Amino acid sequence: GIVTIVVNCPVDAGLIRNGPSKLDLRESDLGCEEMILAAEMMRVNQRLASVCVRGNDLTRGGADWQACEIIAGWLAGAYNLRTLDLTATHLGDGGAVRVARGLAEHAGLEVLMMGDNRIGSAGAAALSEGIGMMSGLRCFDLHGNPLTLVRPRDPNYDSE
Repeated sequence: GIVTIVVNCPVDAGLIRNGPSKLDLRESDLGCEEMILAAEMMRVNQRLASVCVRGNDLTRGGADWQACEIIAGWLAGAYNLRTLDLTATHLGDGGAVRVARGLAEHAGLEVLMMGDNRIGSAGAAALSEGIGMMSGLRCFDLHGNPLTLVRPRDPNYDSE
């Protein structure tokens, strides 16, 4: 059977649905609508262990992070998924918050790549909650995001 698919052209529905364990859609010029279609097809493939959508603008052509909502819903049921690469997909805080909802229900993910996504404090806070339940996580990449330190005020260390 098919083990890996690398796509640098329009998404082929038949290939995604027919059970590959790895799906590489990096830099395939996917926007919101194409990612929604791909995520819906991925939902029926329970064998997927690795998905890469690196370098696609998932917010292009969409409304209010619609693709991120679909990805979050798909993540909750993608029980065999071990690696997810969302690097440079233009998520921002809003997209990260939505993806985090799906991560909260996915304990088996081992590698999560979310670098270069313009994720700030709000997105980082949501992701930290989402990954808190992920006991198998070995690699969590947030490089290139404008993160800031946000912590509660500590009276023992912070002065007035």
